[in-house]
Amino acid sequence: MKKGIVWCLTLLMIVGGAVVLYSYPRPSGREGGITVAIVNPNAAEDPMTRGFLSGLAEGGYREGENLTLLRWEKKDGTAEALAKMVSARPDLIFTVSTPVTWQAMAAVTGRQIPVVFVMNDPVGSGIIESLARPGGDLTGIQVRGSTTKAMEWLLAVAPHIKHLYVPVAYDSKAALQAVADLRAVAEPMGIGLSVAEVRSEAELDRALATMPADVDAGFIVHSDLIASHLDKIVAAARARGIPLGAAASEYADGATVSFGIDRFRAGLQASSLARQVLDGAAPADVPAEVATFFLGINLKTARAAGIKIPNDVLPQADFVVR
Repeated sequence: MKKGIVWCLTLLMIVGGAVVLYSYPRPSGREGGITVAIVNPNAAEDPMTRGFLSGLAEGGYREGENLTLLRWEKKDGTAEALAKMVSARPDLIFTVSTPVTWQAMAAVTGRQIPVVFVMNDPVGSGIIESLARPGGDLTGIQVRGSTTKAMEWLLAVAPHIKHLYVPVAYDSKAALQAVADLRAVAEPMGIGLSVAEVRSEAELDRALATMPADVDAGFIVHSDLIASHLDKIVAAARARGIPLGAAASEYADGATVSFGIDRFRAGLQASSLARQVLDGAAPADVPAEVATFFLGINLKTARAAGIKIPNDVLPQADFVVR
């Protein structure tokens, strides 16, 4: 009998210890106020931050009432900024981009501070174990996955394309992955790719000025440098009279056809996961999600390229610039 009692007590201690070991600390809660750190060093991705904060407000977390924000929006000094943020023990960190998310993961290791991200490929990058079961302290939104369909939509409006021009800055793994995805869909269709690697605005200017004569379309692959100078790429495409495709919602900036994330809505989607964590869920148990993709068509740049959007395509567009 005594042995049985001892065994039961031992089991309770083990189970209890496991609960303590794996439980996730609840945030201080709406009433007491919470602190959220935001690290988004790319100005082109600012709509994501706005979408994220809008979603938090919808859930009852409002700056100036029960929400304190710590923000870092500079390209340099991100690791140091994250270290300071972590020392302030925020209830959650929101990160945008793969490099920033890696730095955040290193900063929160062993600290039980949850991170919600928006990034290209969290599983392929080794940030999380799987979308369904992220594991660890991180969950968030994957934005990779729209390039193939973006190319298909571009061909739907311009089936004559045989040579695609792609200016790209490999300033992140996301750009490498996007070019690989583009090759995988274009080359089997007999479409040639001229990929022009650029490292600065001056190199981008030279690349656009020396675009091959037989190029009949351009394609925007996202990177910080390219996102900062979309106007130049759009202008070059207009000057050549060629359509421009994009694997993100760049229709408003001049892409003829785009299929991909809407940055504000991606931030809004991330806020839904953040609210679950702030309400007490462990990030390891909150499935990561693939971003919702949207079809955008710019009729102005289509006309400039001499392209008539087919009647069966236009009604399928989520956004149209007329």
